[in-house]
Amino acid sequence: MKVTDEQIIEEYKKTGNIRAVFEKFRVPQSRTYGVIHKARRDKVIGNPVVKTLADFKNAHNRDTIVPKKIKDALTMLGKGGWEYELAFSKMAVIHLSDLGNFRTMFADYVVELKGGRRAWAGSVALAKQMREML
Repeated sequence: MKVTDEQIIEEYKKTGNIRAVFEKFRVPQSRTYGVIHKARRDKVIGNPVVKTLADFKNAHNRDTIVPKKIKDALTMLGKGGWEYELAFSKMAVIHLSDLGNFRTMFADYVVELKGGRRAWAGSVALAKQMREML
Protein backbone atom coordinates (compact mmCIF):
# COMPACT_ATOMS: atom_id res chain seq x y z
CA MET A 1 0.00 0.00 0.00
CA LYS A 2 1.39 3.34 -1.03
CA VAL A 3 0.95 5.95 1.69
CA THR A 4 0.46 9.52 0.52
CA ASP A 5 1.66 12.65 2.26
CA GLU A 6 -1.96 13.65 2.76
CA GLN A 7 -2.68 10.41 4.66
CA ILE A 8 0.31 11.05 6.92
CA ILE A 9 -0.84 14.63 7.59
CA GLU A 10 -4.45 13.59 8.27
CA GLU A 11 -3.36 10.89 10.72
CA TYR A 12 -1.08 13.37 12.48
CA LYS A 13 -3.96 15.85 12.76
CA LYS A 14 -6.08 13.11 14.39
CA THR A 15 -3.47 11.77 16.81
CA GLY A 16 -1.01 14.64 17.25
CA ASN A 17 1.66 11.97 17.67
CA ILE A 18 4.40 11.43 15.09
CA ARG A 19 5.27 8.02 16.53
CA ALA A 20 1.67 6.83 16.14
CA VAL A 21 1.69 7.91 12.49
CA PHE A 22 4.94 6.06 11.87
CA GLU A 23 3.66 2.89 13.54
CA LYS A 24 0.33 2.94 11.71
CA PHE A 25 1.72 3.32 8.20
CA ARG A 26 5.15 1.71 8.70
CA VAL A 27 6.84 4.27 6.46
CA PRO A 28 10.42 5.33 7.18
CA GLN A 29 10.68 7.71 10.13
CA SER A 30 12.66 10.18 8.04
CA ARG A 31 9.76 10.44 5.59
CA THR A 32 7.20 10.83 8.36
CA TYR A 33 9.20 13.58 10.06
CA GLY A 34 9.90 15.25 6.71
CA VAL A 35 6.25 15.34 5.66
CA ILE A 36 5.10 16.70 9.01
CA HIS A 37 7.92 19.28 9.17
CA LYS A 38 7.07 20.51 5.65
CA ALA A 39 3.36 20.69 6.53
CA ARG A 40 4.14 22.77 9.62
CA ARG A 41 6.41 25.07 7.64
CA ASP A 42 3.74 25.54 4.97
CA LYS A 43 1.13 26.15 7.69
CA VAL A 44 -0.93 23.12 6.64
CA ILE A 45 -0.91 21.97 10.25
CA GLY A 46 -0.22 23.96 13.38
CA ASN A 47 2.65 23.45 15.74
CA PRO A 48 2.15 21.00 18.60
CA VAL A 49 0.17 22.22 21.58
CA VAL A 50 2.35 23.82 24.21
CA LYS A 51 2.09 22.22 27.63
CA THR A 52 0.72 24.47 30.35
CA LEU A 53 1.54 24.85 34.02
CA ALA A 54 -1.59 22.83 34.78
CA ASP A 55 -0.20 19.96 32.68
CA PHE A 56 3.01 20.10 34.70
CA LYS A 57 1.07 20.10 37.96
CA ASN A 58 -1.02 17.10 36.88
CA ALA A 59 2.12 15.19 35.94
CA HIS A 60 4.33 15.99 38.94
CA ASN A 61 2.35 17.30 41.92
CA ARG A 62 1.58 14.54 44.41
CA ASP A 63 -1.40 16.55 45.73
CA THR A 64 -3.17 16.06 42.39
CA ILE A 65 -1.78 12.70 41.28
CA VAL A 66 -2.62 10.61 44.37
CA PRO A 67 -6.27 11.77 44.78
CA LYS A 68 -6.86 11.14 41.07
CA LYS A 69 -5.47 7.62 41.39
CA ILE A 70 -7.65 6.98 44.45
CA LYS A 71 -10.75 8.23 42.60
CA ASP A 72 -9.90 5.99 39.64
CA ALA A 73 -9.49 2.97 41.95
CA LEU A 74 -12.84 3.74 43.64
CA THR A 75 -14.43 3.81 40.21
CA MET A 76 -12.84 0.45 39.45
CA LEU A 77 -14.40 -0.99 42.62
CA GLY A 78 -17.86 0.03 41.47
CA LYS A 79 -20.81 0.90 43.67
CA GLY A 80 -21.03 -2.53 45.26
CA GLY A 81 -17.37 -3.47 45.52
CA TRP A 82 -14.87 -3.26 48.36
CA GLU A 83 -11.26 -4.20 48.99
CA TYR A 84 -8.80 -4.36 51.87
CA GLU A 85 -6.44 -1.39 52.03
CA LEU A 86 -3.29 -3.23 50.90
CA ALA A 87 -4.99 -4.64 47.81
CA PHE A 88 -6.66 -1.26 47.20
CA SER A 89 -3.28 0.51 47.20
CA LYS A 90 -2.00 -2.00 44.65
CA MET A 91 -5.10 -1.46 42.54
CA ALA A 92 -4.60 2.30 42.70
CA VAL A 93 -0.85 1.88 42.03
CA ILE A 94 0.16 4.06 44.96
CA HIS A 95 2.30 3.44 48.01
CA LEU A 96 0.60 2.74 51.33
CA SER A 97 2.19 5.84 52.86
CA ASP A 98 0.62 8.00 50.13
CA LEU A 99 -2.71 6.32 50.73
CA GLY A 100 -2.35 7.08 54.43
CA ASN A 101 -1.55 10.73 53.74
CA PHE A 102 -4.70 11.21 51.67
CA ARG A 103 -7.04 8.86 53.55
CA THR A 104 -8.77 11.73 55.38
CA MET A 105 -9.92 13.19 52.05
CA PHE A 106 -11.79 9.94 51.40
CA ALA A 107 -12.85 9.09 54.96
CA ASP A 108 -16.43 8.36 53.85
CA TYR A 109 -15.16 5.45 51.73
CA VAL A 110 -12.94 3.92 54.43
CA VAL A 111 -14.19 1.35 56.94
CA GLU A 112 -12.09 0.78 60.07
CA LEU A 113 -11.97 -2.91 60.95
CA LYS A 114 -10.89 -4.66 64.13
CA GLY A 115 -7.17 -5.15 64.53
CA GLY A 116 -6.30 -1.89 62.76
CA ARG A 117 -7.21 -3.12 59.27
CA ARG A 118 -9.13 -0.98 56.84
CA ALA A 119 -11.36 -1.66 53.88
CA TRP A 120 -12.19 0.72 51.05
CA ALA A 121 -15.73 0.69 49.69
CA GLY A 122 -16.71 1.69 46.17
CA SER A 123 -19.48 3.98 47.42
CA VAL A 124 -20.31 5.95 50.52
CA ALA A 125 -23.57 4.02 50.94
CA LEU A 126 -21.75 0.69 50.86
CA ALA A 127 -19.20 1.94 53.41
CA LYS A 128 -22.06 3.00 55.69
CA GLN A 129 -23.67 -0.45 55.40
CA MET A 130 -20.31 -2.12 56.13
CA ARG A 131 -19.84 0.03 59.26
CA GLU A 132 -23.30 -0.94 60.50
CA MET A 133 -22.41 -4.65 60.15
CA LEU A 134 -19.45 -4.30 62.51
